[in-house]
Amino acid sequence: LLLFLLENNYRAFALLAGIVPRRATSSTAKSSTGIFLTQNSQFDLSKPVFDLLTLRSIRGDALLRYNSLNQSEPLRINLYAVLALALFSVPTLIEESGVSSTVEQTAASVLAGVAHVGLFVRECQRRSNQLYRMEKELNSEMLQLRLPANVFSSLPFTGPTTLGMLAKA
Repeated sequence: LLLFLLENNYRAFALLAGIVPRRATSSTAKSSTGIFLTQNSQFDLSKPVFDLLTLRSIRGDALLRYNSLNQSEPLRINLYAVLALALFSVPTLIEESGVSSTVEQTAASVLAGVAHVGLFVRECQRRSNQLYRMEKELNSEMLQLRLPANVFSSLPFTGPTTLGMLAKA
């Protein structure tokens, strides 16, 4: 879990700094930090990244947008997971300390653990839904449109353009 948090923070920092880890090719150069940069400092934010909490690949820019907008939600998800594991281990820890636990204490601990697992799953589903929506929004930039031409034009429509090109203009 700690390794996952460190990896995501490193990836977010690398994306914000303008560097993305890549495989070495003939057009890349390796820096002293072990990160591969392209010759003209371009990088691909839309490169798919595997998200452990949603168990699927997600566009890197969608994940970056989600993490910047919802800064406390990954922390909440991780806290629910840690609390669930801690609550499930309470009966074992009590028995190892030499104190006998009652059935009520064990049942309460397991019930609270199940409740936190439910909260963990609910938050992961919300994260997945938000990431899916953000991914759809970012993919819509690649849609091709044919706009109506001028009234005096011989062609009824212009050539195909993308939404991304229209937003830049």
